[in-house]
Amino acid sequence: MRKTILTILLVSILVIVGCENQNEQKKIATKPVNTSAYENFTFEAKPEIFEVNVEYNGQKERISEPQLPRKVTNLKKRISE
Repeated sequence: MRKTILTILLVSILVIVGCENQNEQKKIATKPVNTSAYENFTFEAKPEIFEVNVEYNGQKERISEPQLPRKVTNLKKRISE
């Protein structure tokens, strides 16, 4: 009889604690992210060799090293504002 009561009490506590943790995760996930620091940059990508260059504050940096050339099909470039 004691074991049954102890088991029911333990399961009840675990369920209550689990529900409280789930509510805290929702609060963390809804915090806004500030991305304004990364708005003023340009990039250049060469899909044939997967080379990516980024220019920020007048400095141009290579993000990825060029690889062996590959065949690229159905490439559509667009300018987003």
